[in-house]
Amino acid sequence: VANMEFTLAGPPYSGYPCFSAPYEYADEVRRSGVDVFLTANNHILDKGATGFRRTLRHYGDLATEDIFYTGSAPDPESDPRLNPLLLSVRGVRIALVNFTYGTNVPMGDGEALVHRTDTTWLSAAIKTAREAKVDFIFALPHWGTEYSLRSDRAQERLASWLASKGCDAVIGTHPHVPQNIDTLFAELPGGRQKAVPVVYSLGNLVSNMSAPNTRVGLAATLRIAVDAEGNKTLLPLQTTFTWCTRPGTLTTSYCVIPLEAYLGRRDEWIAPYDYDNMLENYRRVKQITQIEE
Repeated sequence: VANMEFTLAGPPYSGYPCFSAPYEYADEVRRSGVDVFLTANNHILDKGATGFRRTLRHYGDLATEDIFYTGSAPDPESDPRLNPLLLSVRGVRIALVNFTYGTNVPMGDGEALVHRTDTTWLSAAIKTAREAKVDFIFALPHWGTEYSLRSDRAQERLASWLASKGCDAVIGTHPHVPQNIDTLFAELPGGRQKAVPVVYSLGNLVSNMSAPNTRVGLAATLRIAVDAEGNKTLLPLQTTFTWCTRPGTLTTSYCVIPLEAYLGRRDEWIAPYDYDNMLENYRRVKQITQIEE
């Protein structure tokens, strides 16, 4: 599952602040192993209604029984099928609820839908997931303070609310840097408690940003165990720090690596200064976020 923080609006292609990337970006991400594209983010409307519909049309063209998108919809009729996104994976039923604090460009025409942080809609989406008898509900918010390595109060309040409403994990994006991880405890019937892991921000995976800490990413793995009786349990969260190398530093192209696996391998870098840069950023991120892999 990956947050796609750009449009596929066609040429002329453009970067910050209004993104339009080639269709091939999504094709390559799919070939790399991503099954679900998240489209609720602040850049999804950068090219207006026309660019938004082109973007969803391409994700729709990619969609098969194994490839999906969620977080938005091209029209109200399609929305219930896409949001929440209900999946069955090896006999485990999962609901994904993706939403954003807002968009940089307003939609304007009232037709297409990008789901915002609207607790009325979120309550309804979580209720829909429960009524569909899913085993797990994963909330995927686009939120938080950009470039901050720590969560803010608004994120923490919303995470607590999502846990109280029945979400089993919360995995966030938007700040462009990793943020701290938390475990919340939601009350269950009978006085029992459920642990709800929260990753406030995954940071960037593939990016050309140069600000401090923005080339450090975080991959979060949610593992589900099924026992002989069919009982399903969410196992403890696993995380992996990543680093996005630029052309001419480690390889001749962009390359995303599992960061800890490359520690002590400075001699493999084409440009050893980038290894030093990685190490400096990694140490700072770990110190402030207190994330232990």
